[in-house]
Amino acid sequence: MRLALAAALALVFGAMLLVIWPSGHEVAIDIDVARWMTAHRGPLGGAIAVAAAALGSTPMLVAIGVWSLVYSRDKLFVLVACGGATLLHEVIARLVERPRPDQPIRVFDEISFSFPSGHATQGVVYWLVLAVVVGRARWPFAVAAAITCASRVYLCQHWLTDVIAGAALGGAWLVLSDSWLRRRGRSDAGGRRRARSRRRGSARAAEARRRHHP
Repeated sequence: MRLALAAALALVFGAMLLVIWPSGHEVAIDIDVARWMTAHRGPLGGAIAVAAAALGSTPMLVAIGVWSLVYSRDKLFVLVACGGATLLHEVIARLVERPRPDQPIRVFDEISFSFPSGHATQGVVYWLVLAVVVGRARWPFAVAAAITCASRVYLCQHWLTDVIAGAALGGAWLVLSDSWLRRRGRSDAGGRRRARSRRRGSARAAEARRRHHP
């Protein structure tokens, strides 16, 4: 089930990549959504979206990553999930090199590439990793990730396809990281059980030899 979910999310990411690749990075739905957001974006909505975008800012993600690493019982999971998501985003963004929406459309002047959205990719992973570490009432963390993604579209800091691709990429990586580490944990546990069984067998054999040869 987990691998099927990861595969489905990877397909969504691949579909977004195929949508933008042959078109020279310009997609009609992206342009239409950006124009609609620009036409309907008011001062209050813009201020709320700016505050919401801080949920996926670098200082926030660093704080989430450090807190999760300190308090998680599975520190390797935090490192693989968060570190891998950050690295994936950087590599893919530099390979695709999609420009961001033009400055009159977007609110902030950002010079990094647009595809996939880093806020979406890392926001999904970091917030959901935090949900796993906390272990209860996980839905607020999922809402925080969703708000992060929506704010990037509303502020036109990314095209819609960038955000969809980023969220799908982050989700797929998170599921794969969790699945791999769970399988690794089961393998390690099985190895420890076999080792204990061998030690008990050796101890019983030694005891039997002592009884037969006092």
